[in-house]
Amino acid sequence: MHPTIHNRKIALDTAHDVGPEVIVQGAIQALKRKGGEELYIIFAGDQRKIANIVNTHDPRGKISHRMDVVHTTEKFDNGEVERSPKEALRAKPDASITMAANLLTESEGRTLKANALVSAGDTGATAWIARRSLKKIQGIITPVIAATIPGRHHPIVMADVGANPDPTASPENYLHRAIMCEVLYNLKFGIPEKRRGIGQLNIGEEPEKGSQYERAVYRYLMEHMPNFIGNVEPTDMFKSKVRRKKEGEEDNGEYESSAHVVVTDGKTGNVFIKTSKGTLGLVWDKMPKFLKELARGIQRLGLTPKSLNYSKHGGSPLLGLRHPVIIAHGTAPANSIEKAIWQAATFDNQTFVSRVRECLDPKEEAVA
Repeated sequence: MHPTIHNRKIALDTAHDVGPEVIVQGAIQALKRKGGEELYIIFAGDQRKIANIVNTHDPRGKISHRMDVVHTTEKFDNGEVERSPKEALRAKPDASITMAANLLTESEGRTLKANALVSAGDTGATAWIARRSLKKIQGIITPVIAATIPGRHHPIVMADVGANPDPTASPENYLHRAIMCEVLYNLKFGIPEKRRGIGQLNIGEEPEKGSQYERAVYRYLMEHMPNFIGNVEPTDMFKSKVRRKKEGEEDNGEYESSAHVVVTDGKTGNVFIKTSKGTLGLVWDKMPKFLKELARGIQRLGLTPKSLNYSKHGGSPLLGLRHPVIIAHGTAPANSIEKAIWQAATFDNQTFVSRVRECLDPKEEAVA
């Protein structure tokens, strides 16, 4: 049984660290994939280069009728938009990510030219342009990037992992992150709300740990989220558990609460993901061959360098907008781009937006 396609038309930014060939090849793989007959992909990039790559990988033109191109030769360099957004937009008004995002706002008759966006270009540029070009879910303050990471007992969805590096966001902002991640978790894994725990990544489990902003977030989430279980230390993240002791008792080391969703600021989340991946990679590389064979058993836990690799999951969703946006890694291989396209195509955004609105304060609800 094939996954349901909710977004048939995909706007695909061809920006990539090693050029557009990887992007186009991934798109062709997605179109040729079983169940992908419904997909239609619109590239934003250099038309001549894209046509040459398509002719190489699809010489008989079997799927060319399900592809189109919005021509541009401009793309943002890494960090260019974050350094000076206005200056970057003036210098490159037709950058590929801008052209791709615009497809989600332009119509052909009564239908939009595209329903979802995928980009492996600069993360900061993609997040900034998407927030500028696309409407937010009403009531959501700031969209965030969410990542799914492995845990001993179950997967964990964490946000933010890169869209908003400023740690001084309001506690309400973190509440919105928790709500969106909780809805995403249910759509992906189907675990009922009563069993889903929400935690905050922090330097200690006690309520008084962390900066003044983290302490404020702790108090706010404790008040507004019934299933908030407290702070989660980095060392306990992959255990998927939060250690808690009863008042007057010594810490017995037992874990009583399970964190399915973890919220943090964009910088901390991004550093955590990259450090974890780097550490696992180092341990794996240094491990003698005979131990590697023995250690393959830990794959059952999902804790290998590949488990944190972008190529396994395709990309990370930018949550909080009225259209699906998937951000892939700038060095992602073609199979990762293929997966990112399928993530965008199968993301049930209508249900996601509806459930997020239901969780928000009634004052913030509006027709999407």
